[in-house]
Amino acid sequence: MRKIKFNDFPLMENVGVKSKTYTGDDYKIRIVEFTDKYVEEDWCKKGHVGYVLEGSMKIEFENEILLFEKGDGIYIDSSGSDKHKAIIEEGGRVKLVLFDEV
Repeated sequence: MRKIKFNDFPLMENVGVKSKTYTGDDYKIRIVEFTDKYVEEDWCKKGHVGYVLEGSMKIEFENEILLFEKGDGIYIDSSGSDKHKAIIEEGGRVKLVLFDEV
């Protein structure tokens, strides 16, 4: 597939998150929107590469918390050693494009 028409994809909704996902052979491309209703209870150990389209969020790592805002890129190592949690401030929302290994 050379052209991915996300407008034709179904919108998946869960508490505090909406997403559209394309899964290829090696990568998954997601358009994701998180709101403050999203709470990540456990550490995520997956790698992510992405770009913040709108809004802002914090990502808590083991030894620091970083703020990601519109226009920022995200790179989280896929080795599993860079565990993290997403934090959306009260009343906040963020829209991202994420590229994940399958």
